Amino acid sequence: MSDRIFNAVKAALAQSKAAEDVQFEIHGFPALEGSSYGREAVLHAILSNFDKVTQQIPKIEGLIEQGNSVAMLLHETGIFKCAASCGTPSTDYC
Repeated sequence: MSDRIFNAVKAALAQSKAAEDVQFEIHGFPALEGSSYGREAVLHAILSNFDKVTQQIPKIEGLIEQGNSVAMLLHETGIFKCAASCGTPSTDYC
């Protein structure tokens, strides 16, 4: 179920079905941390995140829906592409 929800959120953003005032925040890993506001900025942040990491596995740990708002708590694992390409997989960003 969690993969379907996560993919539905990405699809909604890509198809401009999300509200223009959508907000997105990433916390917990400095190389990916940040806040975005607005449909285009949020879509860019999500795609940028996935572009930096290979073997990325997002897992939804919490989901709260209220009215037209949704909050998700995700735990992700993966390897930075730059670390994978140099043969030294690491949790450090290159």
